[in-house]
Amino acid sequence: MRARTLEAANGLRLAAATRRIPPPLENSRKCPRCSLLPLCLPDEVNLLRTGAVARTPPPAADAALPLYVQHPGARVGKEGEVLVIKRPAEDGGADGAMVPNEAPPTPSRAGRKAAPVAEVETRVPIGEVSELVLAGPVTLSTPALHALMRAEVPVVWMSSGFWYLGSTGGRGPSGAGARTAQYRLREDGPRRLAFARGLVEAKLRNQRTLLRRNWRGADADRDAVLERLRQPGRRPGHGRPAGGGG
Repeated sequence: MRARTLEAANGLRLAAATRRIPPPLENSRKCPRCSLLPLCLPDEVNLLRTGAVARTPPPAADAALPLYVQHPGARVGKEGEVLVIKRPAEDGGADGAMVPNEAPPTPSRAGRKAAPVAEVETRVPIGEVSELVLAGPVTLSTPALHALMRAEVPVVWMSSGFWYLGSTGGRGPSGAGARTAQYRLREDGPRRLAFARGLVEAKLRNQRTLLRRNWRGADADRDAVLERLRQPGRRPGHGRPAGGGG
């Protein structure tokens, strides 16, 4: 291990001294999630060097995400193409940027005017919102609702306990299509069985990986357990296929 570490360190120093980029990895599972992937371009470089076909790039992540507003008394408005969320400051104005309440102060019993209520303001571009979820006593302005409807961004109304009450605009909550597909899958026996088998196989593969990394017993015992888990069509610890009788 020490020799390999020294060899890697010397190779790194040599690459830095010669200013030559080392060859990229080939079909490495580490590449798709590496932050240097747009700079290293391993698949493209290997394609130019060897003519090998690059792997299919992972789909781009959707920049829009659900926006949840659940603070009691919060108000959602808009300025241009930006949602403006204002909520009362919980500690008198110590958390975040505050703006004075737009409502005029009401006189107190002693005839003095009450101090404006401090608020915390948050701004979110409408283009970065996939759906707006309002839980509890939250107010949404009409201009903001119209802008969300034009952008086909659904608004989901929930109770304070997150019980679904209804939705406005868009094509409904983004999870509705997935939920419908799940119900359809539940009624399809062969597909349901194939999904369950795939889930069990994935669990078994993960268990084999954990056992290989963390086994503390004899190697022979480990290999026997790994061999039983390698056959997903058989019950772990038994010699007969699952469902083959009692």
